[in-house]
Amino acid sequence: MFKLKRIISIVLSIIMLCSLLPANLTAVCAEITETYELTQYYGYLNVSFVKAGDINGDKKTDNRDLMRLFQYLTDWDVDVSEGALDVNGDTSTDNRDLVRLFQYLTDWDVEIFPENTCQHNGATEIRNELEPTCSQEGYTGDTYCLICGDKISTGSVIPATGFHTGGTATCHSKAICEVCGQEYGNFNPYYHDGGTEVRGAYPATCMTSGYEGTTYCLGCGEAIAYGSYPSPTGIHLHTEVRDAYPATCSTAGYTGTTYCTDCGLLLSFGDYTEPTGIHLETSIRGAYPATCTSYGYTGDKYCTACGAFVEAGTQINPTGHLHTEVRDAYPAECTRPGYTGDTYCTDCGELLVWGTYTEPTGHLHTELCGDYPATAVEWGYTGDTYCTDCGEVVEYGTVIEPLSAFVAKKSLSDNQKGLYEILKNAIENLDLGWIDVTEYAASNTSKFASDCKVALAALSYDRPDIFWMPKKYQISRKSGISTVSFSAGASDTARGYYNVTQAERDAMIEQLNNVVNELVHQAMTLENDFERELLIHDYLCANIVYDSATATNPSAGDYRSYTVYGALCVGTCVCEGYSRAMQLLCQKLNISCGLVGGTAGEGDGPHMWNIINIGDETYFLDITFDDTAIEDLPIHAYFNLSKEEFEYDHTFDNLLNINNIYIKDDFNFFECDDYNTLYNYYNYTGAYIESANNVSSATEYIKRRYALGDVIFEIRIDPTIDISTAWTNLYLSLYKEIPNIQVFGTEGILFPYIDEE
Repeated sequence: MFKLKRIISIVLSIIMLCSLLPANLTAVCAEITETYELTQYYGYLNVSFVKAGDINGDKKTDNRDLMRLFQYLTDWDVDVSEGALDVNGDTSTDNRDLVRLFQYLTDWDVEIFPENTCQHNGATEIRNELEPTCSQEGYTGDTYCLICGDKISTGSVIPATGFHTGGTATCHSKAICEVCGQEYGNFNPYYHDGGTEVRGAYPATCMTSGYEGTTYCLGCGEAIAYGSYPSPTGIHLHTEVRDAYPATCSTAGYTGTTYCTDCGLLLSFGDYTEPTGIHLETSIRGAYPATCTSYGYTGDKYCTACGAFVEAGTQINPTGHLHTEVRDAYPAECTRPGYTGDTYCTDCGELLVWGTYTEPTGHLHTELCGDYPATAVEWGYTGDTYCTDCGEVVEYGTVIEPLSAFVAKKSLSDNQKGLYEILKNAIENLDLGWIDVTEYAASNTSKFASDCKVALAALSYDRPDIFWMPKKYQISRKSGISTVSFSAGASDTARGYYNVTQAERDAMIEQLNNVVNELVHQAMTLENDFERELLIHDYLCANIVYDSATATNPSAGDYRSYTVYGALCVGTCVCEGYSRAMQLLCQKLNISCGLVGGTAGEGDGPHMWNIINIGDETYFLDITFDDTAIEDLPIHAYFNLSKEEFEYDHTFDNLLNINNIYIKDDFNFFECDDYNTLYNYYNYTGAYIESANNVSSATEYIKRRYALGDVIFEIRIDPTIDISTAWTNLYLSLYKEIPNIQVFGTEGILFPYIDEE
């Protein structure tokens, strides 16, 4: 009972949602009443009658029965008699009651009445029978009881007949079954339905029989009828005329002979026609054209049939010179006249008009050849102008002085410039004899001596590559002839005041050029002059050791320490060697760079540094101080400073000191703005902290250098800000990305570095 109650509960919970509507309830009650009466009518059934669906026992079936059943099935506290749940009236409550109730509530076509015990001995009915076809099975049908409606017996399958019916076979297609639509049987050779065509027919002629042709079926291609052979017609239907020719002006014609084209028989002869007497076809004889100066003739007309003269021709007047050409013309050239050419008649060859001469054109098209720009140390040339038409030189060019070198020479007087050139050539040749400089020597001996000193000082200032320039010289004036000599006298005719022989000098030049060329080649791969200047600066700092001994005692020191050779080839020099090395390399890179003399540092001793043009701005550069400020650590504290910054510890001298020769003239030729800062090392690279709370550019600079493998980073901090705060902020912005970063510094310049240990 509990199991049944659970199953009914599940089923009705679904059914009640979709079928318990008032509209359906009336139909249910009526159906139940009908079932009751039917059951009473067939009262001979041996069953204890219980009214189906009367759950509450009031002899009715309505919503109250359904409500009572719902309450019971959903475990409400309601008592329902077990007999009231006997839906099928078989005096028991089991799954059959549940099935019958489910069928009823889900609107199946089921009447609820006591389950019958019909003996099926009344009327019956056959249902679902099906006749077999050629390809489909049939069915004998199921037997149903007409009293209770139950199926009494099940029918059996009837095999398919296999016989096709209907359709018509033809000569080229089989019959189609009207039941299954499949082809069956054989072709019908007597039913031609594809159309017909007559082939091989030909007509009878005058002497041969014809043929009406054979009829073929287009469906199967078979011959289905043969034609008959018509007899010869005896009539010449097709003829042609042969051997006809027309009459001419003097001969008879012939109409031609008629032949049958079918049998070839000659059927009739033609007639001869009389001569026409008319010259129908003629030709012209004796014609010739008129020329420029002679008459022509149209020609006489003759009959081509009989050759008789038909008509005389007429005279044609001379044409004149209709076709002409110009000969022997040639154009005028730069320096040669031209000629318009003579006019000739191309028909008779007669000269008609003489030409005229035209004036020379002059050099209309020119080009510049052989021009090359001046470099920092080499002369340029404006180039020669050539005529591209005749190749003649129209105008010779002029030389161009070097751009950034020889600035000292430009400030000299004409006499001093003359001495400058003569003495330069002598020094380049290691000349030891007396040099005649009378052309440029002042009449005043003291002025002559002063001019020589100034010219040599300017030459030393302009040409760092002449590293063997002597420190001493002699002057002489005899019989109005002024001379200069770099000879030390008879005791040393090989060296004089040059410190080197020619062989030594040549070997040193080759060595120096190798170093310079390598550095210049490397620098030219960089993007701009700032990068090239930085490369040279760092190279010099890394490869030169300051010669403290020579700086302390110049007379006992190595002369090479004052030269570019000492800086680049020996690796040891003083401030002048640093400055000359920078000047020479910049000259090779076409960067304007000069020497500046003065005093600097705590001792205020003589000093030399550079002035340089970068990006249209001028800066001061002291490589010596950058290389010696901190031991073994080159810095950029003096890399491109403005004049205002440089004057903090440098004093500019109007006296130029070259090889211990002081010239009382101003050779500091470059102008420098007091406040140029764009190409300062720290500003340009971002390694400058102007605000303690804004260290972003310095942070990016360190990250960039760290990515390139650097472990030491040079940072400049504005001395007016809180350096401790700036460093703390810099450290906080870097310590996560660059572990173990530390700092040390000097004079306002911090050096963060990585503790690699």
